[in-house]
Amino acid sequence: MQRRASLLLGFKLWHDRPLTQVLRDERLQLAGAPGADHDALQFDPEDPALLRASAVGGAIRPTDMLQLRDDLDRLAWLRQPLPGGLWRAGQLEARYRLLQRPGGGCQLGLGPDEDGRWWRLGAFADAQAARRGAASLRLYLRGVDQACEGLHVVEHVLLRPLHREASRHAKLRLAPGFYRLQVTALLPAWTQRTAQPAFRRFARETLRISCPAHLALHTLWLGAAPMGQFETVLAAWLEARRDWCQRPDDNDAQRATDERACQLIELLLAADETLARAWTQEDDGGEPVVQGHA
Repeated sequence: MQRRASLLLGFKLWHDRPLTQVLRDERLQLAGAPGADHDALQFDPEDPALLRASAVGGAIRPTDMLQLRDDLDRLAWLRQPLPGGLWRAGQLEARYRLLQRPGGGCQLGLGPDEDGRWWRLGAFADAQAARRGAASLRLYLRGVDQACEGLHVVEHVLLRPLHREASRHAKLRLAPGFYRLQVTALLPAWTQRTAQPAFRRFARETLRISCPAHLALHTLWLGAAPMGQFETVLAAWLEARRDWCQRPDDNDAQRATDERACQLIELLLAADETLARAWTQEDDGGEPVVQGHA
């Protein structure tokens, strides 16, 4: 299901992997909304300079990775947590602007983003250097963004308690049907495509088509930080489960796997309040809709 849905959704990388690994490799952090540290990077929307700004036009692509890295090194703000609006607007060539600096040279701007903000990206010696800087930044952000696209699929039945006591699971007060015929797909919420409501509707429909008809499908969209936390626990659970498979009658292996499974369940419950109510005994609603049945 994971591979088929990834191919149908057009993800560049369709194999199962940590979706936040590329962010760690590039030492990038994503933030929700801009903070006080981002004030100096923003233009006043009423700044007259924005009215005189010109479009980047035909960007000059870097000839090799050294040129691209040299351009990125000029953008010190890349080492700060990046607001989602800046992250996604930076992938759109039409949002880049050139502004002449009073002392000479060229200022590269970006905007408006999805929240109407304008951003100061960096100063360059001339318009040609600024155009190449815009192309380098756009190529970089698009490459990282595409590497973040993907999905994880969790079969609830695999999270069932293994040890006969099951005390850790009991504390979660899960509804009796939580483990039965249910699957949850987790996707990134921060990429250029996955942040769009239209794509999310398309993704949910594609997942329904790819999901076996007898399973109830749930979809969660996680930000970069929650996804990183989920993937850390997921890796630990898979390792514990592999260890348990080598010694299925060992009490310690059973308890360790149960502990990791409960940590995964806690993250699933924290990701969506509506689903959390449906998955716990405190819910007073009906059963989830099963694929193919209203």
